[in-house]
Amino acid sequence: MSHLVAKANDYIFHAVAVSTRNSYTSALNSYSAAFLSYKQVPPFPATQDSLCVWLVHSANRPHRPLKPTTLRTYLSYLSSLHAEYGFRDFLDDKHLVFRCWKGIRREKGEKKMIRRPITTHLISQMKTKLTNSFASRMFYAAASLATYGLLRMGEFTQSEVATNSNPFKLLTIGQIELFDAKNASVT
Repeated sequence: MSHLVAKANDYIFHAVAVSTRNSYTSALNSYSAAFLSYKQVPPFPATQDSLCVWLVHSANRPHRPLKPTTLRTYLSYLSSLHAEYGFRDFLDDKHLVFRCWKGIRREKGEKKMIRRPITTHLISQMKTKLTNSFASRMFYAAASLATYGLLRMGEFTQSEVATNSNPFKLLTIGQIELFDAKNASVT
């Protein structure tokens, strides 16, 4: 029976993508670092008090304070880790944690970046601003391919992270077929 438990734990671990798991580690490191900087052992499982202290520390640290959106994401990651370790989900009954985060968000402000779609008109405007360099032509080619192919960013770019080398996730030149609009033949 123990081999089934071990396999179940393995499946639970692999249910989370490697990139997400790395973010979990970042959240846990941030939580731990807040307490270790005061020479305190980070409480685990996290308590309402420890989470509020961590939120305040992270939002007000002198070098690169965390943004409210990052704090909220990290809270979610920490909550997921708690569930994975068999602890009760601390976000279920931690209203003060949410209120602390909300106060940080209100005081620090949160600028929302407006993401506008890249249209064919915008692509043609970009082309007039680009130089005649290889990098500019490659950028224009990628932007055109993404726009006309209705692709998402992850479908035509590659991360520097070695784990994203999955050949099914990356668009390659071999997967692209070009057609002549007049003759409808492959070129």
